[in-house]
Amino acid sequence: IGGNITPTARLQVKGSGATSATTALLVENSAGFDLLKVDDGKNIYLNGSAAKMSITGNGLELKAYNTTVLLVDGPQGQARTPSGIPFGVGTSTLNNASAILQADSTTKGFLPPRMTNSEKTSIASPAAGLMVYDTDANQMSYYNGSGWANF
Repeated sequence: IGGNITPTARLQVKGSGATSATTALLVENSAGFDLLKVDDGKNIYLNGSAAKMSITGNGLELKAYNTTVLLVDGPQGQARTPSGIPFGVGTSTLNNASAILQADSTTKGFLPPRMTNSEKTSIASPAAGLMVYDTDANQMSYYNGSGWANF
């Protein structure tokens, strides 16, 4: 809708600008609150009463109750939870307040990165405590701050 275009879809909306300052598509609820917004800068915003999602040229941001719970950004699509928000896998309840990552299962385990000794020792500036499975030694290895050690 708008402009002299030849539609290529059943509904086609063409924005009138070229930046995120102009809106190409806006869907509001009956109270006038934005539910879906697409701007001319290729950014998408979904807004609900408690959850929000923004997809921009910088990545993806998920919010729950105005707190960012997940960011996916960077050229490699790095996912992170800001501000030390705990992350759970296979659980409906995070029950360990001291854990940043909790994985619960009675049928599956945790699989750390697997690599050869050469690949392991090629890691630039490994953090103390970094863990990998060394496929040459067939055992777990960790970086103790000054070198690699095996369990």
